[in-house]
Amino acid sequence: AKYFIRSKDHFSHADVSFKNITRFNFKKDPKSFRKIGISWKTPNAKSSSRSRSLNLLDFMTPIKSVSANFYSLQYGVVEEDIIDVKEKLNISIIRPDFDYFNELSKLISLIQAMDFIITTDNITAHLAGACGKKTFLLIPEKRSRLWFWHNESTSSWYPNTKVYFFNEHNLNEMLIKISSEI
Repeated sequence: AKYFIRSKDHFSHADVSFKNITRFNFKKDPKSFRKIGISWKTPNAKSSSRSRSLNLLDFMTPIKSVSANFYSLQYGVVEEDIIDVKEKLNISIIRPDFDYFNELSKLISLIQAMDFIITTDNITAHLAGACGKKTFLLIPEKRSRLWFWHNESTSSWYPNTKVYFFNEHNLNEMLIKISSEI
């Protein structure tokens, strides 16, 4: 329990050795850009989960002008998505090498090292919220009231999480709005 981090607004269990490694590597980064963690899909076969997932190219296009280093927080097989964004948008997405699904303490450490998180409705949103990290959450309109029951823009569960409802017509607008707030 000595590595269990608590505060008034959040709690999490971090892999301290991994956190030290990631912070050291960030300090060596020649760019002093912000660090933005991204997660864009829910790799669940249920049809309701598919509506919560986004194509990474669609996700990154509206925010490509943000001066930041982007880090993948996405679990599952995503290498092709990341290569596609590099080839088409010339954006490098950094993906530290560990098992994102089974090594949650490392994922939490990576989340804690970020300045901001932009995510869809998946476990990353809950971990970032629990860590107290400033999070921008994209939720499909009229699909999920799990986050709150009123039309508020801040999550009742995680006060650091701002909620954006998107549909097929306003996704770019929502991502541009997020970009302006970063």
